[in-house]
Amino acid sequence: MKTIIASRVAVSLILCAGLYAQSALAVTPGCDWDSTSAIFSPLDTRLTIGGSVTVGEDLPVGSVIYSQRIQTSGNGAKLFCQAGIYDLVSSFTSTPYGQSSYSDPTFPFVFNTNIPGIGVALWQGTPDGGSARLLIPGSLTGYLSNSSSSVFSFTSQSDASVSFNIEFIKTASSVGSGTISRSDLPSFETSLNGNGENFVYQKTSISGSLTVIPATCNVGSNYYLPLGEHYPDEFNGVGSTAGSAETQIVLSGCPAFYGRTSYSVFKPNVISIKLTPRNGFENAEQGISKLNVAGGDAAEGVGVQLSFKQENGNYQLAKFNQDIDLADYITFLEDRGSDYNLGVKATYIQTATPIRAGKADAQIEFMITYQ
Repeated sequence: MKTIIASRVAVSLILCAGLYAQSALAVTPGCDWDSTSAIFSPLDTRLTIGGSVTVGEDLPVGSVIYSQRIQTSGNGAKLFCQAGIYDLVSSFTSTPYGQSSYSDPTFPFVFNTNIPGIGVALWQGTPDGGSARLLIPGSLTGYLSNSSSSVFSFTSQSDASVSFNIEFIKTASSVGSGTISRSDLPSFETSLNGNGENFVYQKTSISGSLTVIPATCNVGSNYYLPLGEHYPDEFNGVGSTAGSAETQIVLSGCPAFYGRTSYSVFKPNVISIKLTPRNGFENAEQGISKLNVAGGDAAEGVGVQLSFKQENGNYQLAKFNQDIDLADYITFLEDRGSDYNLGVKATYIQTATPIRAGKADAQIEFMITYQ
């Protein structure tokens, strides 16, 4: 009988030990879903992009070509966190094309896409709707500090409780073309890390697509405006003109000019022209070029003045050595393969007295840039 009693006591002790171990395993030292939470698995967040952008070859490297801020709901999520200090951490779960060699202080982490010269940078707000910015990847040390166990609710925060920013960036001088889709973009997760535990509460990916088109037209290299022969007595004082010639600078095979998008605000492409007189200028603001004096037989007291034709048929004086927005003269369309004509007029203009007869030639270089 004594042996039997001893066996029963031993069995009872073993059972108590087993119950105690089970209770200890049920305690999570970090964060977990609260019993009142509407969800009990990581928030599945999809950030949607869409549209088309046209990227100028002269747009500076580092320029943002498309940006979008997306605010998402916490979907009734509530976390229960034990007392402790927690870091807010974002980390990638997928980077299809790896990290770009381009970075700057604003975007220290830029990731390649399937289109050469185009990268993507991401950052997100904090669940409390504060002003802090969490880079992706990145960490906000000591984001949550609990002196005692508490419930952290997403839905009780401001409407920006879970916000995300997507920035597509020109990362190289030469840019390819094509469509960026979900499979070409990174995905990531966000967690609260503390007390030796990493609790992932959100998994995020990007859906939709973005079409990228390089902005370049075909432009002829040389244009001639023959002004003919004129006599000094055709002028009647400084500022008077004689003779004129017109031509058109043709921009052919242009892409669709979709512009860029910044937080749902459209920014049109800027196509500009810069005129540089080889022989200097008499008046840059009035587009008056000096004559070519090489050879020693150049006329004196006259210059060549240029002007551009507006869409209403009027001419406006050109300006030298500065970028001139061609949108003042041409309406660029969202039609692929469009051709455009820029009307140019040249005339002789008296710049001094007296006028001496001679050769009256001028050469003016032009450069068109696309941004």
